[in-house]
Amino acid sequence: MSAVNEFRQAAKEKRLKHYITARTVGYCARRLYFDLIYAHQVPPSPSLRRLWKRGSQAEVIAVEELTKAGTPVTDQQRMLTNADAKVRGKIDGAFGSSLFEIKSAASQKFDRLYASLDMSEYLDQTLFYLHQGGYDEAVLVIIDRDAAIDRNERRLFNVRVAPNRPRYEYLMSRATDIRWSAEKDAIPPAEGEPYCDYECSFCPFQTPCSLVGVKRTMEA
Repeated sequence: MSAVNEFRQAAKEKRLKHYITARTVGYCARRLYFDLIYAHQVPPSPSLRRLWKRGSQAEVIAVEELTKAGTPVTDQQRMLTNADAKVRGKIDGAFGSSLFEIKSAASQKFDRLYASLDMSEYLDQTLFYLHQGGYDEAVLVIIDRDAAIDRNERRLFNVRVAPNRPRYEYLMSRATDIRWSAEKDAIPPAEGEPYCDYECSFCPFQTPCSLVGVKRTMEA
């Protein structure tokens, strides 16, 4: 039996995860597929775990700064769920009718984001929270985690995000389709090249993805 067939058989024997996390809702369809079927993945490295911890610490600092500035923070860690598409996640908080979502970045990335104001990598998660929670708008708060943790400096900026109902509906429809693919053992095509593309280099499912093949789909 080929490695691909072995993977396919293993995939059939796995149960599906109940939900797609809001943080990943805009990711490559194949990555979401592999996550849903509990495919083998590379565990996070110790250095990546440290980055996650530092990011969480920086986000706590950001909330403290917002509170000091007189912004009443509510709805912290409120769970939002789309039961039809089976997508869910917890928001960082809200003030009034506005959602806020906090993202931490290393100093170099923080400077790049501040200069470009290109928040595209964060928009899908934010739009899910905005529409699913019924908020009027969203505010992305970006904090320099290196400055906050290592130098006790507070470097933050924010970008307002307007509602985008068509994009939200597309993401929910896409999530439904990916779950259908997982139920039917129909692997969607990859949106990148494992071990080559920058985004793919961070994907924990490079091994099964490369075994299947970038352009290939597999159907029962």
